[in-house]
Amino acid sequence: MSSSNPPSGLDPSSYSWAQVGHSVSPWRRKALSFETTWLARPKELHEIFVSGLLAFETPLPSCTLYSAVRQAWQALLFEVPELQARAVVAEDGNAYMQYRTPQDRHEVEEWAHRTAVFDYGDQSLDFKGLRENILIRKGDSSDPAFLLLYLEKESDGNKPLDHVHIILNTDHEITDGIGTRILFGKYLSLLSSCISEPQLGLVMYDWAESSKNLSPPWISIMNQDQAISGSEFEETVAWNKEILLERMNANPGLPLLLYPGPLKQETTFLTLSQKQTTSLLNAIKTTISPQSNITHLGHSAMVLALLRSSPSPSKGSFYSSCWLNGRRYLRATPSYVVPGKAYVPICMSFAPIIFHDMDLKLRDDTTDEELRNVLVRVCRVATEQYGRLSARKSILGEFAVVAEEMGRKMLKPSHPPVRPKTSAPILLSDGLTDRYICHSYPSSPSPTSTPVQQTVGKFTVDDVYFAANSDGEVVIRMSSFRGRMRISAEWRSDLFDGDMVRAFVDDVRRIMLVLVGDGKGLGGGGL
Repeated sequence: MSSSNPPSGLDPSSYSWAQVGHSVSPWRRKALSFETTWLARPKELHEIFVSGLLAFETPLPSCTLYSAVRQAWQALLFEVPELQARAVVAEDGNAYMQYRTPQDRHEVEEWAHRTAVFDYGDQSLDFKGLRENILIRKGDSSDPAFLLLYLEKESDGNKPLDHVHIILNTDHEITDGIGTRILFGKYLSLLSSCISEPQLGLVMYDWAESSKNLSPPWISIMNQDQAISGSEFEETVAWNKEILLERMNANPGLPLLLYPGPLKQETTFLTLSQKQTTSLLNAIKTTISPQSNITHLGHSAMVLALLRSSPSPSKGSFYSSCWLNGRRYLRATPSYVVPGKAYVPICMSFAPIIFHDMDLKLRDDTTDEELRNVLVRVCRVATEQYGRLSARKSILGEFAVVAEEMGRKMLKPSHPPVRPKTSAPILLSDGLTDRYICHSYPSSPSPTSTPVQQTVGKFTVDDVYFAANSDGEVVIRMSSFRGRMRISAEWRSDLFDGDMVRAFVDDVRRIMLVLVGDGKGLGGGGL
């Protein structure tokens, strides 16, 4: 990355945090890449959720847990001030991320009581119930981060608790899906510490200095391979724009409802067993290619499921989006020794996965063996495409230019876009949740805690669910935790028929399992 000439695409120095005016004024930095696009979207589309079921090794009095929950929440705010950052449009018409330093501890305690809440009920809640519950408790609050602890029965304050549900809600303006998981893992670590060592709640944070903990914009900590200017850079920017704005419009898609109803965010989950997950992982390497992985298989299965449900473009190419976790392209710093596991703000990029000449005619009577052969062939295409993407050294800045241009256009008044008849689904492969959320806490004993304290503060995370609100497409998401792969779908009920989406994601699952002979009569199905 050269600094001798002013870059035509991006100027890293223009994104630095700076205080606006006097000492009590907010801190601002120019919004970077995707941050600009979220500012322009309706707030109801910003929501991200991650939930977990915590099981305590030693049952806790609820009063102990209540106190620790808010102590850990305040500690997280000090470590990651972005919990209270917001995207704003300034007087100059540009989008900025803004953080206002808390004036005193009392203000922080008010924030913690407002945004970390408790509820109880007579029965366990699934993810859907937890999401509905936290949104009700959140109400019209504009806070970008919210936390809910749910107990299955009301406690008198002393009755020991052996397990609780917890759900974190964040705003897409301040983070993305991976960043939300990172936040959740950080919070659970702090919660464990605050339970085992109550004296941590007496720590007096210097909130006037909290701005020093603001995360740097990722453009300032990119590795040396990331480009910000040059002819090749400009060519890639133009190519990304062409793919997004033109070629992907020709893709087949899932049908939108002719008569939209009320907007409601929907999610469905399909979880494979450890045995099924292991069998798939092994079969991918032995049957398809040693270079292939579960993301390649899932992407291929989604494309085939789509081609089963809609006509294939005649001798055309399918341009499928690949949304990348950009943290792998950041360099280590004293604050981010392993940035891939610690960097919270949005850090994503884009590249197309191109399935060339996919003139696939999948008949209604296609047998599992025939479909398996097609799946292997398509997956090898995906592996080759992902391999090319992995070989590219520079990926972040090339899409940031496109995203910011899109964001500026979205902020300007315009006529509503013409409603399409179909919309192609997108795949988000979120990888191993275990990278960000441990199976148990504390993940390593504190040097200052006694063996008794370590036992008191220890809990396991039995399961993790994740979802984000969808915009105008069906999102197929893959991730794994504790050796079990989970496939989910997210969609808007005013755009898509729920039964159709559930059948589609089940078709993706069954196509994947055809690889190990577990498709259960897939050939005669379809949508």
